[in-house]
Amino acid sequence: MGIAAVLYVNAMVPNAGNGQTWETAFSKIQPAIDLASPENEIWVAAGVYVEHISLRDGVSLFGGFSGTETNRTQRNWNIHPTVLDGSNTGHVVNVLSSSMPTRLDGFVIKNGRADFGAGIYSAGGDFISANNLVIHNNGDGVFGGGGAFVDETACFPKQPAISCFTNLANRLLQLHSSDLSINRIQIFPTNCYSLEVHRSLQLAANIYDATTNRGTTYPFLPSVFRPTFTNENGNIFISGYTEATDDTFLTNQWLALNSATDRDLLSDAFINSNANLYGQPIIIGAKKGFPNFNEFSMETVIQASHFLQLRKLTTSSFPYQTNQMYQLRITNIFGVESWNSYTQIFARPLELHVSHTFTASIMDENGEILWPTNGTPFTTNFVPSAIVISNWAGVSFSSRANSNSFVLPYSTNVVTLPLSKYSSSPPHFQSASTVFETNAGFTVPQWFLVMTNRIQYWAIDSGRVVDFVNLHEMGEKIDLTMELLNPVLYSGGALESGPVADMWRTNRINGSNDTNTPTSGTVSQILVSLGFLQISEFDWIGYNASGIPLGPQRDNAIDSFRKFMGFAPIYSANTQVPSTLVMQTPFAPTRKLYHRVSLQANDPIVHFRREDLTHGSPLNLALIPPLGGLFGLALKRRTKKLGHLVSCLGVRSQLAIENPGRYGCADGCKSSRCNQRFG
Repeated sequence: MGIAAVLYVNAMVPNAGNGQTWETAFSKIQPAIDLASPENEIWVAAGVYVEHISLRDGVSLFGGFSGTETNRTQRNWNIHPTVLDGSNTGHVVNVLSSSMPTRLDGFVIKNGRADFGAGIYSAGGDFISANNLVIHNNGDGVFGGGGAFVDETACFPKQPAISCFTNLANRLLQLHSSDLSINRIQIFPTNCYSLEVHRSLQLAANIYDATTNRGTTYPFLPSVFRPTFTNENGNIFISGYTEATDDTFLTNQWLALNSATDRDLLSDAFINSNANLYGQPIIIGAKKGFPNFNEFSMETVIQASHFLQLRKLTTSSFPYQTNQMYQLRITNIFGVESWNSYTQIFARPLELHVSHTFTASIMDENGEILWPTNGTPFTTNFVPSAIVISNWAGVSFSSRANSNSFVLPYSTNVVTLPLSKYSSSPPHFQSASTVFETNAGFTVPQWFLVMTNRIQYWAIDSGRVVDFVNLHEMGEKIDLTMELLNPVLYSGGALESGPVADMWRTNRINGSNDTNTPTSGTVSQILVSLGFLQISEFDWIGYNASGIPLGPQRDNAIDSFRKFMGFAPIYSANTQVPSTLVMQTPFAPTRKLYHRVSLQANDPIVHFRREDLTHGSPLNLALIPPLGGLFGLALKRRTKKLGHLVSCLGVRSQLAIENPGRYGCADGCKSSRCNQRFG
């Protein structure tokens, strides 16, 4: 009897036969291989086959059958898994040579254990592996390759790179969900492109690149696969991947999924096949030896100041009105860092590109934009010129890291919000001036600074992309009211204290909810300006926005303000009542806050999604003296009888909001006690 073109294997047949039909199938795979001739096919039914097999030249082995099929297209390897189990010894599959097309298709290959090629060992040639899942194999030797090992630089398998990537990726994706396909991954409005999906695609590219080398010298160039898209009635999908053999695709149109206009453009067949999406990674096979994206950092510097202005009707009367002004200034510093984390010099020229878009706005507690006043976030785009690094130094771990191994392809700073003042009616920011808002009471503004960053970074070697980071809508939201207008924690957990800190407290006198009642911070600002609360020279210099220097000018300013308020001077008895009817407090507290964000790569090879990056300093808020003085010292209360003073100032502490004629001290205290200098 002649040998059939198809031989059959089924571990479940009661009596092993000659393999000519399903009913007379072999119960093991290797006997069928030994009997087969070139161009024969072997169909293997679902089941677990604990054996090690060696493929013959020109023979094709197919799994995924139920055991009744009459046509190969009827099989389904997902429903009918065919498992080759190496029982933790040796190579599960050996391909010793293949001058003719030799195929392994539709198997789960597991539990191999060898120095290399534990799952599949191939000596090269015309070997095709498709629709196979290679898992739980252990390569113990120096060459590794627990899943698969090919002894020559010929591509594994002998398929085009995109075909191999697509087949491998599909099998890996279907491990997560049978509904997933590389040709249909929804990304809007539901985003199914999870970290697990990305890592499955990355693994598929890595498997392919582990067996092929591009270029003539180390480090070898990686494979690059970029997504294509489709718009199905407003639903955006990844429709597949195409291999990018150069860097020209980066000059194609860039679109944002949060733009309805951009999403509509993806209905066009040319655009959806060529466009790039902000935030959507491309897949780059893992190749060692390349300098890589290492860090994106942003530092936000926020400075706020609080000014008070008091008004009188005549020089001999008491103040009848108090006005306040908040000023705010915001600046930002940005940087991107690359690092050669290998000890070897990277000798070839490497071209580094960065594109950065930054937006910022200040909102209230209801999400209304207070700045910019046009309601559109402040936006700035940075596209610095590319830099080319040749002979990039490697890192030295025997001593301090070689600083030359770090490169900054991008660093800049921007004045995000120029010095501006806040107006409460209507709430908004405008250019700073000396004009105070009147009759606004003592409102405590609610400010939220909202910032986003969009970063694209790519490295080009020999005209091919070797590194690409595409981060979109990286958002930061800072509650400025909480961080600037309330006490802060220093490192170690100590709560900021002292008169200067007290000036930012937002609780109102006697627990009132009336915005016409001053806050305790306003009272502290008045007390320091009157000299009733003493602060150090460092604090006067470091936390005072009034610009009044130390020495006689400070003493004169305090005495003049005391006379303006109806108190006796404490530095010079000759101080006269100011002729002006409007006066600012000599002390205007100012705070500077540093907010640092750092996204750092954990792995020089895997850093393409934000989840792959670590938050180097999450919401790192640091308060320092904005104008000098001591750094980070908790302020100490140096005054006596503060409680008595607050009581004595009773009506005065409400800053003449009520009856301007009632400014005597409370609790029967004589004004002479309150006019003393407390040191």
